[in-house]
Amino acid sequence: MGGGDSTARAAKPSIPWKTRLLIAGHTIAVDLSRRSNGTINRGLMNFLDAKAPASAKPIKGVTSSDITVDPSRNLWFRLYNINPLATAADESKLPIIVYFHGGGFSFFSSDTKPFDDFCLRLTSELPAVVVSVNYRLAPENRYPSQFDDGLDTLKFLDADEGLHLPQNVDLSRCFIAGDSAGGNIAHHVTLRTAMNHREFKKLRLAGLIAIQPFFGGEERTESELRLTNVPFVNIERSDWSWRAFLPPGSNRDHEAANIFLGADVSGVEKYPATIVFVGGFDPLQDWQKRFHEWLNKSGKEAYLVEYLNAIHAFYGFPELPESSLLVTEDLDCLLPCIDTLDLGSRLASLFLYICVIFLCKEYKKKENSLLITFKFSWYQSVDPSASAKLPQPFFFPIEVIDQGNKKPINQAMTSELSDPKKRIDQAMTSLTIDPSDPLYIHPSDHPGLILVPKVLDGTNYAMWRRSMLVSLSAKNKLGFIKGTIRTPSETDATHPAWQRCNDMVLSWIFNSLSPDLANSVLYVETPSEIWAVLQERFSQGDFSHHYQVQRSIVELRQNQDSIFTYYTKIKTFWDELKICSPPIPCTCG
Repeated sequence: MGGGDSTARAAKPSIPWKTRLLIAGHTIAVDLSRRSNGTINRGLMNFLDAKAPASAKPIKGVTSSDITVDPSRNLWFRLYNINPLATAADESKLPIIVYFHGGGFSFFSSDTKPFDDFCLRLTSELPAVVVSVNYRLAPENRYPSQFDDGLDTLKFLDADEGLHLPQNVDLSRCFIAGDSAGGNIAHHVTLRTAMNHREFKKLRLAGLIAIQPFFGGEERTESELRLTNVPFVNIERSDWSWRAFLPPGSNRDHEAANIFLGADVSGVEKYPATIVFVGGFDPLQDWQKRFHEWLNKSGKEAYLVEYLNAIHAFYGFPELPESSLLVTEDLDCLLPCIDTLDLGSRLASLFLYICVIFLCKEYKKKENSLLITFKFSWYQSVDPSASAKLPQPFFFPIEVIDQGNKKPINQAMTSELSDPKKRIDQAMTSLTIDPSDPLYIHPSDHPGLILVPKVLDGTNYAMWRRSMLVSLSAKNKLGFIKGTIRTPSETDATHPAWQRCNDMVLSWIFNSLSPDLANSVLYVETPSEIWAVLQERFSQGDFSHHYQVQRSIVELRQNQDSIFTYYTKIKTFWDELKICSPPIPCTCG
């Protein structure tokens, strides 16, 4: 796994100031509500917790309703479904996602607005039917209340005969999902369901999605000790949550927290494939990675997706680039059974991996020892001044590694793409895009950037050329104008990344030209070709300008200037003369 070192070198995550204010408000609300004796001021917390009502009127094409499971314990769930009127003619079945919200087992509910927004987007973007479980909260209801509520909700869904669930739901494709403490609940509910699968008639587990799950133990991990000044999670808050949730007298090595000391999943046949999402600035990341390794060692299919610059609960803030990751790679190759997926720059795009790993009917399961590692790069596809639009990022899978021989599978793959399985494997395999690689695109880069103070208008080529060289060198993209970065073949794993970088540099050059010049090179396909055209057109030397600079040098006098000022002026003229001097052609060859 990459990314640990880079995170260790960075002191703090980069977060916009508006997001910092939201995080500060959230943190203050939680810290004011929780008491040192392990209780919570519910009145204050309910006042500060923004709620969103269910809506029978479609919101972004999604309707929602609240359904009671057991009124005696206030157990209910919010059901999200695609607008029935829009899908009446569509007889295809949708998978169901049973989602458990985060909040340290003690805070928030299914109608808390950020979680409601999340489920709305998730339903719309995948699409899927989503059930958000409103489980009981600690410390009023300690372990195992939350796990019991989750299992009972699944039994309620399994027994439903069309009274509550829509007709287009497919219970045989049930995914259990959860974030933070909800990720912990999701694991335990999944385990209980898998161990008692014969009690379910229609519901079948298809996968577990654990988003930054909250696990722990008496041990202090390296990430917990290192990441002490990051949002939301620290040792003190985590310890408080465990004391409020676990049975009185228990420590953090209780099986609900330190799952590695609890039930053995190796013998649980129906425990499904799992995706674990990890953030590079999450103090809980060592526990989360250990969870992934534990599943693999137990013979279970498990995948780890790591967001190197993500904080805990990053998915709750759409303005963060990691929260709006978007797949734009060849989905027709990666997912041959899916024609199109219009995910947009939405928070729910995080869950496209469900489709990649679980929902693709033609996906061929590999060995349980496979580890899929992902890294991400972003580009801005809209004018940064258009504040109403969000960044449009992209990702691509980096490497599929066989844990047995520690070698990337793509090294052993053939170039033949006629076999659908080979096409899927090839699409799942790519190269590591390191920040020092010219193919890497920084999150701040976008096609609307202007790299020079003054556009090229035909009279300032020398200064324009110098400015562009400096800017492209700073962005590690000089190879694209020098032609040293060759165009890879279309079957090469680097081709999508090269194409994006090529188009990005083309955009930067177009932005730095006057409209007439930009139109004259609009259909040139590579930056190196444009660079050569402009050099041939303008580098013959502006002899008039060259003469004026020479004359300025001759006429320059120190007069009342200091030595420093005089030297600065003459050095500026000499540098300008050097830049605007016509190149001397080589005749030795």
